[in-house]
Amino acid sequence: MQVISKSGYSVKRITILNSKGGSGKSILATNIASIFAANNLRTTLIDYDPQGTAIRWLKQRPNSLTAIHGINATQQNPGMTRSYQMRVPAGTDRMVIDTPAGVHGLELNDFIINSDYILIPVIPSDADIHATTQLIANLLLNVKIRTLDVKVAVIANRVKKNTKILNQLDRFLQQVDFPFIGKLRDTQNYVNAAKQGIGVHEIYPPSLVKQDVRDWDEILKFLEDGGTLYDHRDLPPPLMNEANQINS
Repeated sequence: MQVISKSGYSVKRITILNSKGGSGKSILATNIASIFAANNLRTTLIDYDPQGTAIRWLKQRPNSLTAIHGINATQQNPGMTRSYQMRVPAGTDRMVIDTPAGVHGLELNDFIINSDYILIPVIPSDADIHATTQLIANLLLNVKIRTLDVKVAVIANRVKKNTKILNQLDRFLQQVDFPFIGKLRDTQNYVNAAKQGIGVHEIYPPSLVKQDVRDWDEILKFLEDGGTLYDHRDLPPPLMNEANQINS
């Protein structure tokens, strides 16, 4: 799937992937989408997860914030072809894809083919570390990763300091063959943001999320190939937009 934006550049496709549920894929997807939108990048969020967490988040998003186009990939709309339902608006700059748990085989291959970047969240637990190890092994064996130059990175999610399992996670991350680009701490800031349909960067006052915003620096540098995005505090106040478009 190749989409060309109005500026003539190909849309950048970011897929959040892990074979195990509960790794925080939707938290990553929604926060990344909100950061892009806050930077006036035309963003589409595609939810392939049957739980529909990303789509529910988008329905809660205030109309005063920059709109994000949503696609519910798990439901077929009556009277609408699949290709029409899955269409991405012309001029889209960033596409963020939230995948279901248990992706493997041909389905995994399809996500790889339709990605420019793959982010793998892993939380500090024996089961999650084991599942992520298997996923990484499968990705390393996938020829498409190399031939299509798909960039893959690992993110530690819901991290609590000074825990025994964190030491195990740190040892695991040191052995990973893909770059490790950040740790997101376990905090209610993400929970509170999700309930409001916003990203942690959009929480005010900014002092509440100073640490969390800083945690995203290396992740965003990876996604923007070393470039930078504006900090949301440097942006003008959000303007009223039309209601978000959601294909449900």
